[in-house]
Amino acid sequence: MDEQSQLKKQLESEYQKLQDQNAELIRLLEKRDTQIRKIHHQIKNNLQILASFIRLQSLKQEDVTTAKYLNDTALRLNFFSLMQTHFFEDNHEIVSQKSLENFIFDIKNLLLHTFKIGVDQIKFLIRLVKIEITTDQMMTVGFILSEILKIILEFKPGEIQNREIVLRTKISQHNLLHLEIMDSILKNMSYCEQFLSNSFEIELIRSLVQYQLHGIIHLPDERNRTFSFQFEVKSSKSPES
Repeated sequence: MDEQSQLKKQLESEYQKLQDQNAELIRLLEKRDTQIRKIHHQIKNNLQILASFIRLQSLKQEDVTTAKYLNDTALRLNFFSLMQTHFFEDNHEIVSQKSLENFIFDIKNLLLHTFKIGVDQIKFLIRLVKIEITTDQMMTVGFILSEILKIILEFKPGEIQNREIVLRTKISQHNLLHLEIMDSILKNMSYCEQFLSNSFEIELIRSLVQYQLHGIIHLPDERNRTFSFQFEVKSSKSPES
């Protein structure tokens, strides 16, 4: 066998070794991803079990205030369960605008069912720009949005005709993401004041925006009847107009 043939055989052998190594790495990565998905799925199931257990405990409470606290806790566990579904089970480090939109849709349905509101009683408009955010930031954003929507939908002041809730996002310079939630009943200042009387929820939302997202929050007031907050996203795409 001449020198050229030996070199060719050696290269073919090395190439096969690399192919085998790559195949093994792919197999290990797929196994890891499957295990991570199983872990997130189990976390979601455990959260749902805890939520159900706490809700059952609330039914045995004669004290109305205690029962409400337990129900609120169960509801928040369901928030986290939905976040596990939409933000983690695909095992991506970046969450897309579509995943956020699906999450908001499920949160809306959960809250409508919880507060016994018909789907035809409130018109929802969701207008999101195309964006990508890290899962860490999106978990915080998802919880903030859940809490704001909880405050809004828990408040049912009698018969309100043509109630409309609008949730929209936009991107400004320096990768600042703006999120706004508008509710048509906030045009009534007395309703607006009742919203802001939810001191625990308001302080929770304010703390999450300021200390987790390092952002700025604006609460409804006489001049602007809108919940809004903004923060710098860690990873995003420029929105399409």
